Amino acid sequence: MAGRTLVGHKIRRLRKQAGLTQVELAERLEISASYLNLIEHNHRPLTRPLLTRLGKIFGIDARTFIGDAEARVISDLEEVLNDPAFAAPGVTEAELAELTSTAPAIAQAIVTLYRAYRTAREDALMLSERLSDNPFLEESSHRLLTLLTSIRSFAEILRDNVGLTPERRQQYIGTVVEESEKLTNLINELFDFIGHDGLGRPRLADSPGEQVADFIQARANYFPELEEAAREVRTALDRGADRASAPSFDALTRWLRESRDVVTEIVPVGPEEGPLARFDTAGARLLLSEALPASSRRFKVARQIGLSHCAEAIEACLARADLDTPAARDMARTALGNYFAGALLMPYEDFHRAARTLRHDIERLQGRFDVSFEQACHRLA
Repeated sequence: MAGRTLVGHKIRRLRKQAGLTQVELAERLEISASYLNLIEHNHRPLTRPLLTRLGKIFGIDARTFIGDAEARVISDLEEVLNDPAFAAPGVTEAELAELTSTAPAIAQAIVTLYRAYRTAREDALMLSERLSDNPFLEESSHRLLTLLTSIRSFAEILRDNVGLTPERRQQYIGTVVEESEKLTNLINELFDFIGHDGLGRPRLADSPGEQVADFIQARANYFPELEEAAREVRTALDRGADRASAPSFDALTRWLRESRDVVTEIVPVGPEEGPLARFDTAGARLLLSEALPASSRRFKVARQIGLSHCAEAIEACLARADLDTPAARDMARTALGNYFAGALLMPYEDFHRAARTLRHDIERLQGRFDVSFEQACHRLA
């Protein structure tokens, strides 16, 4: 999927707002209605000519359709070209957009190379300033040269004067050993100084939480594969039920039991505080504490539906993410499960329409979708 512009949900929303059918919009775009349908469901990429036509039809800047990740790369490339060392007069934004769209790996490699260059340049400048201005380093460099000169001089005397008396030879060897010990201590002092002062220390790896945040931001907090899966489950839940009402706790647990063979149990609160929700893999049981409020129970069941029903899609997302520790992958898996739960309980189109109608009044959105304040806020994001 790398390099594609997948914004089907935006096109579908604009088309409906303009009161156009798929056939009508397809005719104006000079494509078939079936191809437009595939674009709206993110099964086909949006080409540059189509981007231009859509911009003219809806009277908006074509860059509106560029994905957030692609827009960030274009912005990063502009930053590269603004550096005098990489200046390339005459390069237009359209050319940068074309490069990002047709060769995304090359565009990203240029940005990565520039960042490495800038980091190395900044580190070199910092090191140069500290070496020239720090009195400890200045004194240490003098001591270092003195000790090395002394050791070398006595070593050359021992090498070139085979007729030295045993006493004198032993004296010179003792001096070399003594100066070597001083040199070792000086080097240790320098290492201690470098470590405590931050000079040249390797950068710490991002924490699992930071890696997960970067992963979600890179996807603009939008996972169409999970939205589609949640829509399918919601359709199944709505059969024979009141479409306007949110799926009940019983309906969710029934679907989880019948479709994934997972039983939900409410666990009494014990004398010792335990987890509010836990999945028993061996027994295929979702254990929920009775201390959980009703909205949280529904959300936990919806999340487990996502983790079970969309396991392959979630693992595929994680495989493409830059998550280098088990802790980061576990956190990301939970985040994607929560994303699915939000999509299931608050379907995108319904929630978007309600948010506009209710002027983003979170408390009223809570009541309409029977969710918690926090869950409504996350979905708004």
